[in-house]
Amino acid sequence: MSRCLRVVCVVGHVLVGGVTTMEGQHIEPSRYDTQALRVETRPGDWVLLRGRDGEVVGKIAAFRGALDLPAVFAASPEAVREAREFTQSYNRGGVLLGVGIAAFGIGRGIGGIEDIDPAISISATAASTVGVFLAAYGIKYLYKAYSALGKAVWWYNRELTR
Repeated sequence: MSRCLRVVCVVGHVLVGGVTTMEGQHIEPSRYDTQALRVETRPGDWVLLRGRDGEVVGKIAAFRGALDLPAVFAASPEAVREAREFTQSYNRGGVLLGVGIAAFGIGRGIGGIEDIDPAISISATAASTVGVFLAAYGIKYLYKAYSALGKAVWWYNRELTR
């Protein structure tokens, strides 16, 4: 019985005309393959890449010129909104983190001096404590920024046709 079934399948295959290429199997790259965005990390910065070949759209790094993310994501209104959220949170978080680290360092440096006035020592301890909280708050904003960047990439890629 199985031999008969195999013969019927082979004959049917030959009569139908062989294997047909399905719609999703064509080799020509789609708009999605050439325009989709992704983020990769490299030492010291984040890189926004486009397409399968990884064309660099821009870099996101501290102390560098800001990449105009809303312009990059202009094809999707939701992505633009998330890109603006990224820019706001990233700038705010960077400033808070920098000020917090500086306050902590100055407070610890002054607090470490021997034979210092007790009032100055208390102020230095307060400065280092406030610095820790500012840095933590800045990190919170940076996490919020990177989350918004991921959402912006997702919204942008969602709008692309396959």
